[in-house]
Amino acid sequence: MVGLMIIAMVLIEGLGAARNAGQASEMALDLRRAHQLLVHLMEMAPDRLGEQTGVSQGFAWRVETSITGGERPIEICRRSVELTRQNTRRHYEMASLQSCPATPEP
Repeated sequence: MVGLMIIAMVLIEGLGAARNAGQASEMALDLRRAHQLLVHLMEMAPDRLGEQTGVSQGFAWRVETSITGGERPIEICRRSVELTRQNTRRHYEMASLQSCPATPEP
């Protein structure tokens, strides 16, 4: 009887550990996909002022480029990217400073 109890306890702990490992693996994969999409959007989104939105790979995304008020001849803009996983609502962000897109002179 004691042997069966020990085996049952080991099985319960083992199944709990397997479930936790599966959740950690899922979160790590989600984080890797989010990072890849953040970098892609940061580098490849159209270079223009304002906000752009979309959905890709299960993430709702938003890219915003705004002027920081830096001095001419080179204006500095802040580009931020935000992702929200559609099924889990996890939120990821990345931002950087860069030269502003060229705007035609009036």
